[in-house]
Amino acid sequence: MTVETINSKLFATAGAGETQDFGVNPFDQFIPLVGIQRAWFDYMIDTAQRSILFWDAMRQRGNIYLEHRAQGEPPILDFAYEIVLDARTFKRPANYALLRVLPKPGMTVDPVPVSSATATAAGPGAAAAAKAAAPAPAKAK
Repeated sequence: MTVETINSKLFATAGAGETQDFGVNPFDQFIPLVGIQRAWFDYMIDTAQRSILFWDAMRQRGNIYLEHRAQGEPPILDFAYEIVLDARTFKRPANYALLRVLPKPGMTVDPVPVSSATATAAGPGAAAAAKAAAPAPAKAK
């Protein structure tokens, strides 16, 4: 079969032998359906890729967890601290505490006091905690 025969069979009118002109692509009338199919295909590809990335991240997370368990579950954050305020001892106890992280031996810390603006930005109660944690000023003789 030739292209002319296929076109004449597809687009022949009833007995006249004339063809209808649909433009370059004879299936232009079906383009909206092709667009929907293309969008669905792209969506499914994206879904499959995201699913693979998600399960790969879960696999890596599981491997890290198993490695941590094999090491005897050492603490992730290990630093020296002192308790500034312990909310368990408040009039209305709560499950939190304010800690001061102590510098490591040999480490120097800038003696800059916490400003009230910084303490206010840190949240409610931070200003009072900063005052409680700050050393008392020396009295003049």
